[in-house]
Amino acid sequence: MTPEEARLNLDATTLRPQDTAEEARALVVSDPSLASWDERRRQLDEQVASAMAGVPVPDDLRAKLLKLEHSAAVKSPAKRRLDVWLSTIAAMAVVAVGAVVLWDDVGHHRSMPEWQRESLALVREIDSGSMPLDHFSSNLDEIRSLLVKDHRPVPAGLPKGVEAMASLGCKSVQVGPRQVTVVCFEIMPGKEAHLVVVNNAEGGLPGAPPQRRPEFVERDGWNVARWSDGSQCYFIATRAPRSALEKLFALVAR
Repeated sequence: MTPEEARLNLDATTLRPQDTAEEARALVVSDPSLASWDERRRQLDEQVASAMAGVPVPDDLRAKLLKLEHSAAVKSPAKRRLDVWLSTIAAMAVVAVGAVVLWDDVGHHRSMPEWQRESLALVREIDSGSMPLDHFSSNLDEIRSLLVKDHRPVPAGLPKGVEAMASLGCKSVQVGPRQVTVVCFEIMPGKEAHLVVVNNAEGGLPGAPPQRRPEFVERDGWNVARWSDGSQCYFIATRAPRSALEKLFALVAR
């Protein structure tokens, strides 16, 4: 496990530390830089917990959270991370459960599969700048060639709307037992979209989305689309409006 993978694992299991990987714990002990990062993370979590203690939950909290996350998109990485954690903890207080939840189109709650929760945690790390990309390129075909060379999951059969976006770069990381690729795009001026690619050639990926039929969900100010295409599963997250995300799929000709 690399330090970057350890940060991802530690962030993804902040609310359930019993699930933190032993390798991540060991790296915190042996890597001074990671230990310093983890200490800052713990201090931030304590500040958030202290700030949230005893705060009454207003009836219009969800609307306020959406407005907060929209504003956080233009703030500094440190401030954005604080806003995200405040929003996450407050949202969990509303539903009064320890599980991570989603709001679907009809307002019901659905659990997000583990690989998707970890994918969103990975996207947050990249979006905040705390996890650098491996390669930078405005040419998607060049990114694909680099991924083939590195033996990483390569996005294939993408919707035309996704193909049409300007690429920014890519990152490959081990998430649990699977190697995943993240390709970053500019979905609209000043807004990024992060595409997570997971190979599922042998099947068995829990919560694999439907084939070629995107599901749209929202979590903590992130608009998400998830779908499968053949042996690959996709998860794309953005802080841009949902309408911008939906337009990517309006161009699909199947």
